Amino acid sequence: MANEREVLKRVDDQIMYYGRRSRENRTWYYVLALVGVIAAAAVPVLALTEALPQVTATVGALIVVIQGAQLLFQFQQNWTNYRVTGEALKQERALFQGDAGPYRRASDARALFVERTEAVMRREHAAWEATRKDEGQRTGTRPGEAPAGQPPEE
Repeated sequence: MANEREVLKRVDDQIMYYGRRSRENRTWYYVLALVGVIAAAAVPVLALTEALPQVTATVGALIVVIQGAQLLFQFQQNWTNYRVTGEALKQERALFQGDAGPYRRASDARALFVERTEAVMRREHAAWEATRKDEGQRTGTRPGEAPAGQPPEE
């Protein structure tokens, strides 16, 4: 049976994981959004300055690629999902450590804490799997299967 320290370590590791993934996705979202806005603002300027058509077309294509990456990788949605999950785990940890909320009168607070934190992580994982399934429907592949012409994910 896991002791309290082991249980808290698992939750703390997951909080760190969700925090790190949230920051990574937020960074990608902001970088792509900023580059997209700058590129979009550059197109009319390039047109007015009579830049080479290839340059204007390349900047326009960059905008399409950025929007496609945002749609495909869902950085904003992942950022918020990871953040919400991490915050939910922090809240459960605070309630458990403070002997508050549902843990106040629980006959086995540690078991209840494990059940509740694992449920939070299961919900996030189920949402991730649903997203992967939706991606497969859009690309004609099953979850874990690579689209035609692409190597499988490891």
